Amino acid sequence: MSELEEVLRTGQLYQADMADFALQERGIPHFLRQETSSGLRLAMPICPSMVPGTWWIILVPAECAADAREVITELPFETSRYPDVWDCQPNEESRMRLSRGTRIGVVLILLLLVLSFLGAALFDIFWR
Repeated sequence: MSELEEVLRTGQLYQADMADFALQERGIPHFLRQETSSGLRLAMPICPSMVPGTWWIILVPAECAADAREVITELPFETSRYPDVWDCQPNEESRMRLSRGTRIGVVLILLLLVLSFLGAALFDIFWR
């Protein structure tokens, strides 16, 4: 059995699907895998979700890697060997919106924790 070699890593599910179909048409054996930034690796899930830090990887036997890379370079998108965690977002505006929403959420949770601590302290001081 030969070693598997990574020929595509992307955060865009449609890119993984296009590469999958192109490799199927050419008869190149391959394997799809989902990987997260936490290191979790799964066989291609039934219901994948595009979230930051999730990539889809296509692996092929080492002897088919050159042919597979040739097929993938013909597809209408650019590939990167090391996409960032925000590769799942279609454009910079979406990335910024999600990043801003995350920051607001963290600040609200911290504010809630501070208020609950302050409320418990005031309750302890005035009503005991």
